[in-house]
Amino acid sequence: MTETINTTENQPVRAIMGAIIDYAGMYPPARLSLDQSLFNYRMYSSGSFSWMLGRFVCPYSELQKIEHILEANPLAEKLPISVVSPVTGSDHAGLREVLGEISSINQQSDTVCIEAIELKLDSESEDHVAADIHSLLNGVDEKPYGLKDIFVEIPVDRVSVIDEIGRVLNEHDSVDVRIALKLRTGGVTPEAFPSSGQIASFIAACHRSGLAFKLTAGLHHPFRHYRDSVSTRMHGFINVLIAAAAASSGAFDEKMISEILEDEDAANFRFERESVVWNGHEVTLGEIGKTRSGFAVSIGSCSFDEPLEDLQTLKLIPQ
Repeated sequence: MTETINTTENQPVRAIMGAIIDYAGMYPPARLSLDQSLFNYRMYSSGSFSWMLGRFVCPYSELQKIEHILEANPLAEKLPISVVSPVTGSDHAGLREVLGEISSINQQSDTVCIEAIELKLDSESEDHVAADIHSLLNGVDEKPYGLKDIFVEIPVDRVSVIDEIGRVLNEHDSVDVRIALKLRTGGVTPEAFPSSGQIASFIAACHRSGLAFKLTAGLHHPFRHYRDSVSTRMHGFINVLIAAAAASSGAFDEKMISEILEDEDAANFRFERESVVWNGHEVTLGEIGKTRSGFAVSIGSCSFDEPLEDLQTLKLIPQ
């Protein structure tokens, strides 16, 4: 008989949720002030579930304000930031200016550490995307700016460019900063939510191309479900992370990945001591850990409390 684990020592949940939530309290639907968002992050980072907390997401325009606030009342450690770029990756001159400011802050600040930047591309064709990625890589080659990750946002209908991005990145394997992708999985309107098939195609393409990724928006709850507030079905963060681990294992095809994303029954996801079993298919603790460290990097969420409370309600983590 397979042993189901106690909630106080749920290793698969810890592996799935470790540093997973990049806290984006300033963004919709929460739209909190900078002061309130920083207050919340401070509270979460000192709480019992700080192990679930990742970076603080903020607009580039707020960086100086953040430093000013934290100079008066610093955190125990430097605030790890993922900054949303005001310019696209296609604006080469503008991006160099932004990266230069990030470098200056990282060299001089005692209160913050900008670990990642999130940006979009304007390019419409695969050839132009390749040129933009080349330019981005050349700039980072010259000066890594103290960044660990650069997340390039891909529209859900542009998954076809992922293979080309992967090809370009494979030609620059000496770059110190990780270039990863970013996909929006929701928003405040029904149209903002991609289908499970579209997310499955994105995950499969990232795995095929050897690219890590971040998901953002609409992932406040563990499992897929209908939500009156947005008049559509929202995707679940457990669904997408188990789907990513399944893809990373190489044992699941795109159809099965989509089926995991579609599953609204929490009972079909069984959390055991060293694995998660979905409908009889096992994803091991090792596969989950490998997925989180190098494939499904993080989830951007304007709420930390909702994911936490839902996991507690499901008895996947202790109260």
